Amino acid sequence: MSASISLSQVLGAPVHVDGVRVGEVTALVGDASFERVVGLEVVGVDFRRRFVPWVAASFADGGVRPTSALVLFEMSELDDYRRLGARVVQDQAGLDRLRVAPDGRILHGNGHKAVLAEVASGTHMG
Repeated sequence: MSASISLSQVLGAPVHVDGVRVGEVTALVGDASFERVVGLEVVGVDFRRRFVPWVAASFADGGVRPTSALVLFEMSELDDYRRLGARVVQDQAGLDRLRVAPDGRILHGNGHKAVLAEVASGTHMG
């Protein structure tokens, strides 16, 4: 990804690996303060929840492209993220006003700190 995108564009986006649709983004996983997106929760066509690290995916043509099927991790493998206070955001309210940079930083300029605080008060992984 070379430009920032709206977080609301990521939520609900289809996920393709080697041209095959493998699922849909159902949640964004952020760090404890939700200053950075660390990954995506994806529900697969088999209805299993998986995690894709932000750094292992690109966003193009309205969809998410993991670098390989090998980076689709079972959600049960996320104990380290949970221990660090990672947050899962599944509600699009406010996300359309926030953008994410290619490195995962959430861009909240122009007074969007309040939106960020509202989003960050969302759900903890658990």
